[in-house]
Amino acid sequence: MTIPLHPTEGIRPVLTKCPRCGGDSGEIALVGNARLYECEECGRKELAYRKPGPCPACKSRRWHSKQYDGTPVYGGMCASCQAEDAEHAAVVASGGVYFHCDKCGVEGVIKPEAPVCAEVRNALNIQAPEPCGLTVHGCHMCEPESGGSSEESVAGETGSAGSSGDMGGTGDKTTPS
Repeated sequence: MTIPLHPTEGIRPVLTKCPRCGGDSGEIALVGNARLYECEECGRKELAYRKPGPCPACKSRRWHSKQYDGTPVYGGMCASCQAEDAEHAAVVASGGVYFHCDKCGVEGVIKPEAPVCAEVRNALNIQAPEPCGLTVHGCHMCEPESGGSSEESVAGETGSAGSSGDMGGTGDKTTPS
């Protein structure tokens, strides 16, 4: 692969960021003379040497471009997030469920011992070790005094159902903005 060189900075190596926590991913991107393309429909950003094809997120072909300005470049997950992801997958495979708060963006898993796990899995007809999850509307992170909302909706491959109960969550991780 040929990397178009930046006129004054050459290959311009940049340490990439973890897309999950925003920390250093331990990978290096050779930016060179790349441009930053932003989809005019959904705002997704792509770093490329030529105009990208259809946006992977929304399929639009309308891109706005500018010279790369040091905006963080996201690579793979950092070692810490990879380990946490593997831990979460093991909890879910043993009967737990993923959760996401649509109010504050916190994500994690609910341990299999929590009653809500059986309710979610039964509502979706998904048995362990298959993964499944739910979206909550307020949680212990954004509403600490109330312990989160009792309004929860099950998010999965099939429909939705309401449930309530102690979330028994672990490994809260916020998504970078």
